[in-house]
Amino acid sequence: MSKIRFIKCRKTKSPERGTKSSSWIDFFIPDDFISTIMEVWDTILIPSWLKCIIEDWYDMVLKEKSWIALKKNLQCWSCVIDSDYRWEFNFHFTKIAWDVIQLNPWDKIVQWIIRPVILWDIEMITEEEFERENNTKRSSGWFWSTGES
Repeated sequence: MSKIRFIKCRKTKSPERGTKSSSWIDFFIPDDFISTIMEVWDTILIPSWLKCIIEDWYDMVLKEKSWIALKKNLQCWSCVIDSDYRWEFNFHFTKIAWDVIQLNPWDKIVQWIIRPVILWDIEMITEEEFERENNTKRSSGWFWSTGES
């Protein structure tokens, strides 16, 4: 099994897997976070107080915990951490519903998944090359539809 190695920069709960076969790993709001009331469209940046080492050819994707996102109506914005990123990362949220919520230290807040990365070369081509390879049905319809109704 591959490993994600981490250090704590300040006091926080270690990430943990919900069950031994969960693909997602849970993160928690750090201990020194000041309880915060959030209203609709409030945005917050919560430090993780963690630095991770992720193996090459992988990245880490942060996503809302489904039950917590539903219950608290939070949208997570800072989502992808590359394998060569070595700084602390933060959890960036926006409250997306009218109810008022409170966030507290040790609340389970996000989950991460590690996924393989395929690196692609980037190449600019000419208009003629583009047109030669532009032979799909999706290239002719409005908003890239097939043009069929």
